[in-house]
Amino acid sequence: MALMTRGDIVLEGMRTAGRDDLETLANVWLQNWLNAVAASWDWPILRRESLVDITAQTVDYGGGSGGVDDRILRVIDELWWYTSDRSTRGRINLRDQNASPFDKIQATTITGAPSSARILKAGFGVARLSFEPTPDQTYKLFLPYQHLPTQMTADTDTPWYESDETMIQAVAFKTHEYSDGKDSPATIAAQQHLAALLANDRYRYGNSAGQNDVAYKDPKVFPRSRR
Repeated sequence: MALMTRGDIVLEGMRTAGRDDLETLANVWLQNWLNAVAASWDWPILRRESLVDITAQTVDYGGGSGGVDDRILRVIDELWWYTSDRSTRGRINLRDQNASPFDKIQATTITGAPSSARILKAGFGVARLSFEPTPDQTYKLFLPYQHLPTQMTADTDTPWYESDETMIQAVAFKTHEYSDGKDSPATIAAQQHLAALLANDRYRYGNSAGQNDVAYKDPKVFPRSRR
């Protein structure tokens, strides 16, 4: 998390670009940039985990639905079900929207502990999971996800992003764009500087043990070697 407040970041960013009178606009610029960056990378600081219920074949989670108040940007493919007494558990294979629409075409008589779930978007910040087979009882669900942080409302708020320098540069870039135009040399230079800082931040803050530290390879294309 940043060390500087929104008010300090916005003021420093404007001053970097030679202005100090665009605070209202700059607050919006910073928030929009933070929202876009949150969705652009699987930042470890935005990972959360919830223990919720599977109450039907199809359940919405996120944005106040399914016991999750956070707005969900993406569900992490590491879902587990377990019984309320925690005596039995199993992994749920997460499948995308283009997978077999079993939730629409399977016989509802096929019941049991869920082994897979098709994921769809049910609205902004809401993930819809359709489980296969149809749950034969209420199961507990371990649900890891990346969330969109609460929007800032005051100058004393501290942004979630972990580099003050990069946020200052984001405000400076938008200030240049507003004052000098999109194609001005100052704007282009500020944009390039921001891109370089953001790329470095992915190495500094965008990795943790087991997360983003290895290149993912599709096992269907690159099968594991057997020794």
